[in-house]
Order: sequence, then C-alpha cells, then structure tokens
Amino acid sequence: MTERLICLACLVIGYGFGLLQIAHIYSRAKNINIREKGSGNAGTTNMFRVMGIRAGIITLFGDCAKCVAAVIITKLIFITWLKFNIDPTALALYTGMGCVLGHDFPFYFRFKGGKGMATTATLLISLGNAPMIISGFAIFLGIVIATQYVSLGSMVTICTECVLFIVLTLTGVFKLDAAWIPDCFIIVIILALLLLYQHRKNIDRLRNHCEKKFYFRTSKEIQEAESKHRTAQVNAKVEHVQAKAERKVDKLQGKVGKVEKKVDKLQDKVVKVEKKVERIQNKAVYLEKKAQIKAELREGNSKNWAGKVADRAPKVLKQNNENWNDESRSR
Repeated sequence: MTERLICLACLVIGYGFGLLQIAHIYSRAKNINIREKGSGNAGTTNMFRVMGIRAGIITLFGDCAKCVAAVIITKLIFITWLKFNIDPTALALYTGMGCVLGHDFPFYFRFKGGKGMATTATLLISLGNAPMIISGFAIFLGIVIATQYVSLGSMVTICTECVLFIVLTLTGVFKLDAAWIPDCFIIVIILALLLLYQHRKNIDRLRNHCEKKFYFRTSKEIQEAESKHRTAQVNAKVEHVQAKAERKVDKLQGKVGKVEKKVDKLQDKVVKVEKKVERIQNKAVYLEKKAQIKAELREGNSKNWAGKVADRAPKVLKQNNENWNDESRSR
C-alpha cells in the first residue's frame, strides 16, 4: 500500500514538472504566443518551425531537462533518502508518465498542451538501456531524413521503443524486479497510446497526404518567410478591398443610372407640362382676342345703329311737323 502511494506521489511530482511549458515560456519572453502560431502546439517541432533552430533547441533541452530533473528528484527522495524498496525503473516510469501528462494536459491551459514526444523520448532514454537509445536515435533520424515528417518519426520511434522495452524485459536483457514488471509494461503501453492519441490529427493529415514537412530554418529565414507571408496577406487584403470598392462603385453607378432615367422621365414630363401650359396660354390669348373682336363688333354695331337713328330723326320730325301744321289749318 505504501509503495502504491509513493507511485502516486511520483505521478504528482512528475505532473508538476510537466506543467513547465518551456515553449510557451520562451515564446512569451519573445513577445510571441506559440499557441497562436504554426500548428498551435506548444512543442519542440512547432518552435523549430515558427521561431527557428535556436528556439527549437532551447525548447527541446527544456522539455528533456524537466523529465530528467523529475526522475532524479523522485529517486533521491524515495530511494536515496527515504530508502523505500521500489524498483528504480518503475519509479522513473511513474514519474516520467506524470511529467508527460503534465506536458500534454496542463490544467491552466484547459488541458491543452504539447504532444509529449521529447518528454517521452527522454524518459525512455533515461532508463539507460544502450540498445534502446541507439535504435531510438537511428529510427527517428532515419525516418525524418527519409520522409521529412517529424510526426511519423516520433510515432514510429516511441512505439518501437515501447515494444523493444517489453521484449528486452521478457528476454532478461533489461533487468526489472518481477513485482514491478506489470506496472512497467502498462506504463509504456499507455505512453505509446497517449502519443498516438496526441498525434491523431497528424495521422489524419498523413493519410490525406497534407502533413507539413519539416525543414531546419534559421530565425532570419523565418523572419523573411513571415515578411513574405505578411506581404501576401496585405496584398490579399488590398485586393479584397479593391474588389469590394469596385462592387460598391458598380452598385452606385447602377443607382446613378436609375436616377438619370428618372430625371429623364421627369424632364419629359416637364416638357409635356410646358407644352400644355403653352397651349393653354395660346388658348387664353385666342379667347382674349376673340372677346376683343366681339366687343369691337358690338361697339361698331351700336355706332351704326345710332347713326341710322340720327339719319332718320330729321325726316321723322319734319313729317311730324307737317302733320301738325295740316291739323292746325283745318281747325
């Protein structure tokens, strides 16, 4: 029971060391958030891609060092100082698994961390088995050089190393306390499955032939690539804005055309109204002249009538006078 509690304590200590996200710490010191660049993974490969060789080496060294430090501290505490009877390999595997869990699932990043390749590889190397170390380096470098896929090299190497550990232990080449063999086998299987789980997106990209290949680049080359990328982004934005402006201009021109048509229609209506007003004015002038002519004719008729009356008046008066004289004589 005490030994199991010690294993649990090793897991906790390892998890605490795994929480040291070297990639995040280093990138933030350079005013860059590595979790928003490249693949978004706070790991060695993404640091190589985004920030260059120096940043990648520092991240690799830091991820390896935290696993080694965690293993050394737990061995010093529980084996050297407290003298517990625990197999050193089992103790290292429990501590290393805790460190991998802390690296992969940091609670302060909502359990989204790195993929644990460097930490897992360091744990297996720290076991101190020469065949595992040599074969691991050979497999990893061979695959990466041949394919330029770091993810493929990582998965194949770790899975091969875990299988090799089990084989070497069963054949007696790797010495382990018999009571701790099941624990060690379970841990290495969990580590292999965990690495495959963390690389599930890479597996999909490899199957679809769209996984990014790895190239060593200096920080200068990365800056040049970033400047080109930014220039391309700016050009794309400019083209987008220009296209948008052209579409707006086309819409405005269409609206202007509609307005011009309406203006033409209104001008035609104004011309028609002006013609109608002109006809009304002409009619008014015509009626006015007609009225004047009628008035003149009436005046002319009245004068003629008065003249006729004046011409006939003396004759009537003369006749009347003669009639009166005749009557007076007869009397």
